Amino acid sequence: MTARRYSFLVAAVVVALLVVVGFQLLGRQAEPSGDLEAKPFPGHPAPDFTLEDLDGNEVSLSSLRGKAVYLNFWATWCPPCVKEMPSLQEVYDKYGDRVAIYAVNVGESRAVVSEFLEENGYTLTVLLDEDQVVTHRYLVRGIPTNVFIDPHGMVVERVTGGMTASQMEQAIEAALD
Repeated sequence: MTARRYSFLVAAVVVALLVVVGFQLLGRQAEPSGDLEAKPFPGHPAPDFTLEDLDGNEVSLSSLRGKAVYLNFWATWCPPCVKEMPSLQEVYDKYGDRVAIYAVNVGESRAVVSEFLEENGYTLTVLLDEDQVVTHRYLVRGIPTNVFIDPHGMVVERVTGGMTASQMEQAIEAALD
């Protein structure tokens, strides 16, 4: 092997290692504090979090203890999320006084989300997860993802993919039992 080929091979290996290390560092997210036993799956305590709504008010899951909670992870660029939104608004209008229903926006700015809601006439409460720490903590791999939590803070159902209003209502009723 010539010196030139050897140098090229060494340089290629170094670049490949730097790329791998770089992607690993970029993929790391700050781990939110809270109960490390909490898991975002049925039969486990829901991981605690604190996020801001569109008005800048902080909402934490632990402050909602004693009330059933429905979290819908979504984004404006997601066609199944947009299709599901009228059903979510319908359920929000029907159960909003009995269940804490939050549309958790994944990674978008306050301005983008506000414009989307205003253009479509939605009034449901949105929480902003701009840095996606909560999305990662809830192991959301696809959106929409729906998580239903009972008044004791236990996850009772988790559905990835769009839901109809009827399906949402059934899951809410299960969380209320």
